[in-house]
Amino acid sequence: MGQSKIEKINWKNSIRTKIAVVLIIVITLTMTLFGIYNYFTNKYQGESELSSGADNVSNRLAKNLITPIWNVDDSSMNEVLNSEMVYRPVYGIIVKDNEGKKIIKGKARDQKWEVVDISDNILGKFITKTKIISKEGDKLGSVTIYFTDKFMKQKLMNETIETFITIILLNGLLTIALILSLNKILFKPINGLVEGLRDIAKGEGDLTRRLEIETNDELGEMGKLFDIFMEKLQILIRDIIKNSESVDESSKSLSQLSDQMANASEQVSTSANSVASAAEEMSKNMDAVAAAMEETSTSVETIVSSAGQMSATIGEIAKNSERARAIVGAAVSQAGTASNKVEELGLAAKEIGKVTEAINEISEQTNLLALNATIEAARAGEAGKGFAVVANEIKELAKQTASATQDIRKNIEGIQGSTAGTVTEIRQISKVVNDVNDFVSTIASAVEEQSVTTKEISNNVSQASAGVQEVNENVAQSSVVSKEIAKDIAQVNHSAGELSNSSSQVNLSAKELKQLSTTLKDLVKKFKV
Repeated sequence: MGQSKIEKINWKNSIRTKIAVVLIIVITLTMTLFGIYNYFTNKYQGESELSSGADNVSNRLAKNLITPIWNVDDSSMNEVLNSEMVYRPVYGIIVKDNEGKKIIKGKARDQKWEVVDISDNILGKFITKTKIISKEGDKLGSVTIYFTDKFMKQKLMNETIETFITIILLNGLLTIALILSLNKILFKPINGLVEGLRDIAKGEGDLTRRLEIETNDELGEMGKLFDIFMEKLQILIRDIIKNSESVDESSKSLSQLSDQMANASEQVSTSANSVASAAEEMSKNMDAVAAAMEETSTSVETIVSSAGQMSATIGEIAKNSERARAIVGAAVSQAGTASNKVEELGLAAKEIGKVTEAINEISEQTNLLALNATIEAARAGEAGKGFAVVANEIKELAKQTASATQDIRKNIEGIQGSTAGTVTEIRQISKVVNDVNDFVSTIASAVEEQSVTTKEISNNVSQASAGVQEVNENVAQSSVVSKEIAKDIAQVNHSAGELSNSSSQVNLSAKELKQLSTTLKDLVKKFKV
């Protein structure tokens, strides 16, 4: 069993060093932020005091200089200015006339910070406050005070230095106190835990060693949990030692079982090959049956199509027969009507014949009357000449009437003869049409019966087609199933081959397992339990 080299941790990588560095950084940052805050607080306070002092000084000067300027009292003016120059932040004071041009009085600081009189304006960067000096609303002049922040900055610098010195001291004291506290509370138990683990690690598999940590904090709990882990590991190693023999026996049994599996897989492969051949032959037969059923289905579908076309044709014939029967019926009706009309025409011709006979008789009588009139005119002599002329004309008219009447009679007789023949022919036509109507009715009935029979044939053929289609589907499904069986058998054969290979691999693994069990026994012997 390999053993890693155990070395002590470098102090740079220790938790103590890391925690100390973190504490120093945190405390330093905290103190630094406090110092920065204190600096800006003191600066704001100093600027506020300087501004407040400037306001107070300027207000006092504007009030105290009223009387000296009004009275033009130079000594009083000096006293007032000198009294305000006592305030060290005041660098200088300049009093000007009411026009703000002429300097009445001026005070300033020299290099030694002594107060001296000046007559010129003060130049430089200063804080200035200017106040108007007035009395009863009259402007007497103005006073300008120049303040310096040098002393405020110096004071702020001194306070900042003191603050940072305090921060450094507190930082060091807090760091030392925290490190000492952590050393007792945290580092010492950790060191004990590390030393105990190092002793266990160097103990060459001694699982009887335990950590001795008596604290009740997280480290103590960690030590107790580690002892529990070691105890469970000790029990586990004992079980491994006990079971290593069982592993050896199991590896032997596994090797024998793998040999049996190899033999069984060879038998399964042989049987699978036989079943695969039979399934392949069945699949070929099913394919042949499927092809025959497909041809049958095609033929039946052709019959169904032909029967449908024949049924449609017969239906069309039935419709045409029915239409012909209707037309023949109409022809019979029209023939009867025509026969009646012709008979009526014959009767009318007879009536006209009677009328012509009457006209003929009238013309004969008129002719006799004309003859008598001619005779009488001859008897009358010269006086009857005019009457004779009229009688001759009447006689001629009677002759023409008789001639026309004869022509009409002949025509009427011809009409009567034609009418009689027409009536006879129409009756024969009506009889023929009635016979045709009977034939058409017989044909329509036969076509109707044929249509019903054709529909039954079509329905039966359709059912036969559906049955053939169902058989075809079943055959196709059986073919697919047989192919699936062949495929599954091939898969079984392949699996049997894999099983044979796996059994060989299992046999090899069993040998390796036996070798590993031997190695495991050698390894667990190194543990002290």
